[in-house]
Amino acid sequence: GMGLLFHSVLLVAVAHAVADPLILPLHRQQVQQSSLRRNLRREDQGLLATASLLFTEIGVGTPPQIMRVQLDTGSSTLFVPSDSCLNCGTHAFAAFNPALSTSYAPISCSSAECTGRCDSEACYPIGQTTFEEDDDRLCSSSAACCSFNYRTYCGVYDTYGDGSGAQGYLTKESITMGNLSATATVALVLNEEGGSGQSQFEPPVVDGIMGLAFRPLTCSPTCFDTAFSSLFTANNLPFIFAFYFTVDGGALVLGGNDDRYYESGTLSYASLKPGQGSEYLYYTVGVSNLAVGSQDVFDSTWTGSDAIVDSGTTLVLLPDEILEGIAITMAAECSTIGNLPGLCASGSLSQYNIFDGYCFQLSDSDVDRYPDIVFKFDGGMTARWKARYYLGGYAISFCPNGGYGLVAQKQDNFVLGDAFMQGFYVVFDADNKRVGIANKKETEELESCSAHKSCANCTTSASPNCGWCEDDSGNGQCVPGGELAAQSQSCSLWFKGQCSTGKQPECKHGDGVKYLGDVCNNTCTCTSTGIYTCDNVIDCLPGTVEGTACSMLGALYTETNNIGCECSDTRRGLKWKCAGAVVVPNAAIFMLLLLFAAVSLL
Repeated sequence: GMGLLFHSVLLVAVAHAVADPLILPLHRQQVQQSSLRRNLRREDQGLLATASLLFTEIGVGTPPQIMRVQLDTGSSTLFVPSDSCLNCGTHAFAAFNPALSTSYAPISCSSAECTGRCDSEACYPIGQTTFEEDDDRLCSSSAACCSFNYRTYCGVYDTYGDGSGAQGYLTKESITMGNLSATATVALVLNEEGGSGQSQFEPPVVDGIMGLAFRPLTCSPTCFDTAFSSLFTANNLPFIFAFYFTVDGGALVLGGNDDRYYESGTLSYASLKPGQGSEYLYYTVGVSNLAVGSQDVFDSTWTGSDAIVDSGTTLVLLPDEILEGIAITMAAECSTIGNLPGLCASGSLSQYNIFDGYCFQLSDSDVDRYPDIVFKFDGGMTARWKARYYLGGYAISFCPNGGYGLVAQKQDNFVLGDAFMQGFYVVFDADNKRVGIANKKETEELESCSAHKSCANCTTSASPNCGWCEDDSGNGQCVPGGELAAQSQSCSLWFKGQCSTGKQPECKHGDGVKYLGDVCNNTCTCTSTGIYTCDNVIDCLPGTVEGTACSMLGALYTETNNIGCECSDTRRGLKWKCAGAVVVPNAAIFMLLLLFAAVSLL
């Protein structure tokens, strides 16, 4: 109910040469969710923020039923809602209907594949306060863990660190991801609970979650080969994939690397570290040191730390000693940096800084003066995290009005989440048990969209922003575009990611006008060439979350009483922004925004 808009974009993988890796376009959408890594069970909840979620679409069943899934390198199971789910809430598409699939084959609780025991800690229905471990609603005659809802089927139960959970049963089913297909084990959700910051297991923008990590994390309690790995095995592809992120999505590279997305000579690797025993669970790498610019954070006595690279976590989670070490090292650079809001400020702003949870209005030149944070990994791999990413990145919007704040949070766990991955081309080499990082090419460095002369070639372009734009006469061209349509072209039909279906409305259609109105909280018009624009009258509108935040927070926390609002592009999409410097504790922002949202629902 926060006024967020979700819309459907069909995204599929396509091959640009037989031997080349496949490219799967990704989409990014802002949601209300916890920043905590979801696969950690029953830990302290993380920071509540309006954050970004990466997703794509897959097919489940024969014929394929389209499901939109979050991509999570911090878990391993493919969960999708069943049409028999008791309380699965609202999702992007219809729930999976087994009756419509000819390949549906539920796993019996008495079969040899159902290896989880009913006395396992993981065999526990969500939402149950009193429950006996030998309850016959869970146990088969051989003491296997059955579904609490359908006793004859093999049960699956998962509870995550943000308080969310899902339970259901396992089935063998055909899945498709672009032009890849495989028979895989899928968890069909029959009951779910929402976690911190959301009322359901997955936000409404998606239907389910696809875990991209290793087999042991599927054990809930029955263990099985992951659905994601099954796609590689069935199609004889190396189990290697990589992420390249852009403002509104990016590209998932499957089956190898694509050097169109990163700078030549910059890709290096760090070996993964197994969990307890010798089993690999997460994409965990050793960190031997960090640096601010050229200055090391720790001396040679520091023994290092382990970090998980996780696309399912919004922020970067850092142990206290690491976050404090970075803050101290940055402060020591102020004599060289000079006056800089949020780090080395003078006067009345000197008591505020990014490490204490404050947000700041910064110019592009201010952001460029912040030093890089360098991660040094075991084996020699380094990653230079630039300020444009650690001060906000593409889609971290917990600072209101276009402000900047640190996207790292203190936690016991060390997790390099989405906010870190945005700054790099990141490789997950599951076959060779290693993670690779390279300097990404910025979007403007990728090949020109205009080089492609057909819809099919356009949607396999290295630039994830390319889309095929057709006019009313059917004439088309490959042009840069955003979520709905090209920004500078008038398209009657807009194909992003696929040519045969998935056409998107653009400005002259009513849905496009509604979309911009929701984003800007203002009326909007379309130019003769189809460009979305805000009307000339752009005063902050009373009664909206953004408008109220701009006027009230601006008046309260800026040093000027002459506060104006404008509908502007802050590199993270159109949003309201106050004029003048803003210094606001993050926690205060969340409470005020939630209060305004609650009032708007009354």
